[in-house]
Amino acid sequence: MKFALGLMGDEVLSAICLVFGIERPDDRLSRMTGLEKKWHLARAAYQQEKLREAARMYRQLLRQQPAHVGLLLESAMLQATLGEVSDAREKLQRLQRGCERDAALGVQVASLYFKMGDYASARILLEEVWERSGEVAAGSGLLEVLERTGEMELAGRLADTLAGREPRAVMMQAVLALRAGDPAKAVEILEGFLTGGPAGVELRTVYRARLTLANALERLGRYADAWKEMCGAKELMLPQRAALAGEVRKLQSEQARCRERISQFVLPASDPVENAPHLVTGHPRTGTSVVAVHCGVEMGIGVADEVGAFARVVDELDLEAQQLNGWVPKLAGKVRSRYREQMLAFMPGLSHAERWVDKNPGMEWQLDLWLHAFPGAEVTVVRRDPLDLLVSCLFTYLPMNGWSAAFLDAEGASASVAASMEIQDSLLDRGALGLQVIKYEDFVRSKDAQQPKLRDDIHVNHSPNYASATGKVMTSRVGRGEYYREFLPAAVLKRWSGV
Repeated sequence: MKFALGLMGDEVLSAICLVFGIERPDDRLSRMTGLEKKWHLARAAYQQEKLREAARMYRQLLRQQPAHVGLLLESAMLQATLGEVSDAREKLQRLQRGCERDAALGVQVASLYFKMGDYASARILLEEVWERSGEVAAGSGLLEVLERTGEMELAGRLADTLAGREPRAVMMQAVLALRAGDPAKAVEILEGFLTGGPAGVELRTVYRARLTLANALERLGRYADAWKEMCGAKELMLPQRAALAGEVRKLQSEQARCRERISQFVLPASDPVENAPHLVTGHPRTGTSVVAVHCGVEMGIGVADEVGAFARVVDELDLEAQQLNGWVPKLAGKVRSRYREQMLAFMPGLSHAERWVDKNPGMEWQLDLWLHAFPGAEVTVVRRDPLDLLVSCLFTYLPMNGWSAAFLDAEGASASVAASMEIQDSLLDRGALGLQVIKYEDFVRSKDAQQPKLRDDIHVNHSPNYASATGKVMTSRVGRGEYYREFLPAAVLKRWSGV
């Protein structure tokens, strides 16, 4: 409603506000203080993705109110989005001083650390708040950090403690049971949790619970029930896809520009760059995390997962508008310098490393820009059987965004896989040297007999998939699509027959 009001005529707007008992936006603005009006404008710029302008406005506001908690929080989030991580950390550290008195503030600050990928700082703060206050939100946040970093025993004890007070903890009990290899227990927990539709539980928790149940049913060989549960979970999120229509269109437009640019790709004639990062990419859910952590161990270098540093530099320097054949050494050097600054800011543990593995699914869409910035760099593109891949996209819980909105049905997932493979083939056809294509099935079969102590060998890892990627490599997901052939649309099966 609040977005629609501004599009209506003045009389209609007044009538609606009167009927529903809400304030006209201009009435509310008229009663704001000068600071509140400027804050309102800064927020509007942020929401409209005018990020640099918004950052300037927040800096001006903080000069007037340097200790304002709300301004510090929002400014830190904005700066993290822009990659100005050092400044964001400085603001969060200032806010931490007040967390001893305010548990809710502690949870908010920890949430920002978490979103920045600083799980260590998030965990320390959440443990302090949880032990001091027993605040459910702190315990729930700590549970998520422990699950992300693979500390299953601690996560299990905390989930049991929280289960009577926090519905999400019950769902996490099932997630942990499934990860521990007990799908029957996961089914028992979730069927009880979901019976009658859990009242008052946020949608994303119900969505993840149903997808977890679908995966548990699959592990028990109940494929028809698993497919039905997955489809029910996706139906819950269809309204979210409608709300993301603008983001989906923006992604499609960006991909169309990438296709055009890559169709003209010419391998740069520059000398290879020393100590270039090793990029691992491919469509989401191809197994890039597993491949990346093994690459890191074999090379003796750190692994960074989806930091997004290069994409931010592309936006900051507007590289997609540049003619690639017009790149000069100075520009390429600036790109590399800014990329390194961004990466080290997000991952201080890499500070003494000369190179690292940058794992970023979807980066094939900017791979031509990467190869101009890092001539001669090694790039691993991971591919997976298309049916296995699209089934994985359907059954995996992912936050809703322009990418994952395509994974709400088989047709959308299939189209996304096809687009990714098309752009990879275009680069290979145009002579993108240094690209190594790895078939996920061959990779996991070659590693299946191994159970390396990857946890001890990985120098740095920022991966949400840390727990599974660093464990024993499994072949159980190879051929997964075959179990669902009878449920997949005919057009999807026809597209991938014989691949």
